[in-house]
Amino acid sequence: MLGRSPRIFHGPQTDPAALRTFHQALRHWQPVRQIVRNYRKNGSTFWVEIDIAPLEDSDGWYTYWVSVQRECHRP
Repeated sequence: MLGRSPRIFHGPQTDPAALRTFHQALRHWQPVRQIVRNYRKNGSTFWVEIDIAPLEDSDGWYTYWVSVQRECHRP
């Protein structure tokens, strides 16, 4: 998934409030963790914990994001 957005897994039952939390955190270069319902390629759903953190370069500038997704049981 290198270089791809986690949005490719979102669908109709992905919680809009959780997505807003992601967008707000990303806008302010803040780490964020949420559990959301996502979709597989075949359309089936699964619960996933998404953890996103900004990375800074040697000068202290944020340059990249790292996103780790772990499939989990329904919250």
